[in-house]
Amino acid sequence: MIVFLHLRVYKLKINFICTSGKSNFLDAGIGHLKRSLILANELSSDDNKINFFVYSGDSPLPKISEKINLEILKVKHHSSFLYDKDVSIELPSSDISFFDISNPFFIKHSEKLIALIQKIKNNSGLTVIIDGLGIESIINSIPKKIPYDFLVAPYFGAEQEFENIDQHLLGSEFFISELNQAGYQHYKNIPKKAKKICITCGGSDPKKITLQILRSINEIIDLPELKVIIGPNFSQDHVKEIEGTLSTFSSIFTLVIAPSCIQNYIDWSDIVIATSGLTKYEILKSGVPSIIIPFDASQFATNKASAKKNAFLTISAEKIKYDLGPMLKTLINDNLKRKDLSDRAFSLLDDKGASRIISRIKK
Repeated sequence: MIVFLHLRVYKLKINFICTSGKSNFLDAGIGHLKRSLILANELSSDDNKINFFVYSGDSPLPKISEKINLEILKVKHHSSFLYDKDVSIELPSSDISFFDISNPFFIKHSEKLIALIQKIKNNSGLTVIIDGLGIESIINSIPKKIPYDFLVAPYFGAEQEFENIDQHLLGSEFFISELNQAGYQHYKNIPKKAKKICITCGGSDPKKITLQILRSINEIIDLPELKVIIGPNFSQDHVKEIEGTLSTFSSIFTLVIAPSCIQNYIDWSDIVIATSGLTKYEILKSGVPSIIIPFDASQFATNKASAKKNAFLTISAEKIKYDLGPMLKTLINDNLKRKDLSDRAFSLLDDKGASRIISRIKK
């Protein structure tokens, strides 16, 4: 007897639990949410159903692409993590849950964090933790065993911080890129003299690095055209100080207010000046010569592994005032140095990190 099996395509239910934004409790930036949205967008191509639970700050969330098959979006303030009697999340059970809230605020309250991860694990076929480095690592900062099926640490140097096992997806090859297109063009035009500079210091820039950069480079004669990115969570005082400083510039400049995507501005640039967050990886992927500024000791430590690749210049925040101007002036005029930085950057990253993660966890 022949038995015919009628197979149907099974659509996965996928939950994302992440953090985003700035509040009195923490400044989580928008990187956690952005990379979760990148994964969600790619997973939506198979008609999987997507749910989001976001611990958010005081600003509204970025617009979520209509390409994402979003069924449920639930948003709670950061403070609810502390004050809810039960850290339960109001999401349905799922086939896969991605958990991306690696931040010292949540790690400090480890009992609540473990309880939340355990609840997610109990309701999920697979649980994937996207972790940080150093003090932002959930796995390495909490001595108790954390329940998960896969761990993703998509950074340079992650191989030295985590155990190398099959369930750990470590290193820059798993960087979750804002663009995930096969065949990304690994070429950057390097002019004899740099004419366009982009400054980007994250979603909130709590140390006011943008202002420090502008004050440092204002003395450069014949300064190239500037595009200054104002993140969605910049304070109004900070923005006013930036505007006041720029009013003294003789060069052409544009303030770019809370762009939904900064990739176009990176690609436009001959040089990017940025803080050492996730944007650094987008800059490297684009092959744009850059100066990276870790804004505190923790960021400086986690930046060391990538700095050793010699694909960008590094300056500490304490040296911006005196050293950034001369460094930038030299780089503007040094075509060979910019070409070397660009070539090294292109050798480090491709555009396939999100695809690699999805392929590994769905085996």
